[in-house]
Amino acid sequence: MQFLSIEPREPLPDEEGFLYRVDNGDYFNNRASVTKYKIISKTKLGVWIDSRRNSIVPTPDKWVSLYSRKRFAYPTQLEAFYSYIKRKDRQILICEGQIKNAKAGITEANRKIEMVKEIQKGEGL
Repeated sequence: MQFLSIEPREPLPDEEGFLYRVDNGDYFNNRASVTKYKIISKTKLGVWIDSRRNSIVPTPDKWVSLYSRKRFAYPTQLEAFYSYIKRKDRQILICEGQIKNAKAGITEANRKIEMVKEIQKGEGL
């Protein structure tokens, strides 16, 4: 298992009434950043959060379980960072598998190219 070095842009104090999620900043900036979501209401099994993140397009509120293993957001930043690391470790495993498959595909294609060349050479083309 690999561990990523994570530096939040702005450390935020954990506050009651909020959940936290860590994501990559954007496509070009792969720094981990903390997003703070305000809890709108509570249910027996979870909470509803305001999922608008400075968005022009209105987004519906999001329900987040407080008891499931995988959650969208967490009560503390520490838990959110651990979740981010787990998600990135899983992403790395998936990408490594895709790279392995791509390399195997290239190897197979090169083998078939050589077979075609041998066939064409035998036919005098």
